[in-house]
Amino acid sequence: MSKGAKIAYRPIGLIGSLLASSMAAALFQLIWKKVAHADDAPTAMQSEYRLREVLLASAVRGAIVAVVKAAVSRAGARGFTKLTGAWPGDCPPSHRHTHPETRTDGGHQAATERRRADPAARAGEGRTTGGRQGGRGPGG
Repeated sequence: MSKGAKIAYRPIGLIGSLLASSMAAALFQLIWKKVAHADDAPTAMQSEYRLREVLLASAVRGAIVAVVKAAVSRAGARGFTKLTGAWPGDCPPSHRHTHPETRTDGGHQAATERRRADPAARAGEGRTTGGRQGGRGPGG
């Protein structure tokens, strides 16, 4: 990605990160109230809670924050790519043309080309799995 595109993406990433943090905090509070039947989750410096409760609350909070931030970040990157045609992440130039987010065929053409070039992969093309040619295994 060009330096200009990286600079242009920076405010989008920052706004997305702030949005994700507030969304994750609200979601955690909602989930904690439903599950624990308490208004506030325990923190590490509150002595009235057992260590197990503090660690559980921290683990749940961390998981929610990670998932929400990843989803918001990915959505921002996809939107940026649709507007500019450049993926904002650190993708080496040799892989940009096969990046699944920038391909119109979802990367399936590149996978087909790799199978055609690899004799070991071609050996399994004739078998059927779950009604599909050259499948990914049962149910896949």
